Amino acid sequence: MTGVRFLFRVTLRRHDLAAEVWHLKEPERLPPVLSPEEVKRVLTMATSLKARAMLTLAYGCGLRAGEVVRLRAGDIDSEQKIIRIVQSRAARTGTWCCRPRS
Repeated sequence: MTGVRFLFRVTLRRHDLAAEVWHLKEPERLPPVLSPEEVKRVLTMATSLKARAMLTLAYGCGLRAGEVVRLRAGDIDSEQKIIRIVQSRAARTGTWCCRPRS
């Protein structure tokens, strides 16, 4: 619509028509949510134990791919159920709590 407005206003010099051109904002789409069966299917497709652990951690804790890749064994405190993320998005360090299995 911006191109049409530019055509009327600049190229054709028809400001009256350009004022009548308007567009609707696209509605913001929510990300797709996987069903429990789909999550199980994705996790079972992992070929190695390492890949399965990374996928489970990323999905269960809501971590980004870069955060999971930079994760080290010393960052996980299994007694307190806390994961320490170093240099996550915007170069911040944070901690995430692991939810118990339901």
